[in-house]
Amino acid sequence: MRELEAEEEQERRKAVRERERVSFKIQPQRSHEGALLHRGNCGLYKSSFASISAEDAAIA
Repeated sequence: MRELEAEEEQERRKAVRERERVSFKIQPQRSHEGALLHRGNCGLYKSSFASISAEDAAIA
């Protein structure tokens, strides 16, 4: 039973990493510069609050 739960947790984490890899994060506009797009797995901007899809990022 624990092996099954551990395997499910591992699959869930893998799905989260994959979703982050293909998404983008929006870094809000500051007073002296515009908003920036970061890849979902980018370490420069830590917030995952404003994640968007690749299609939405292409439009932006």
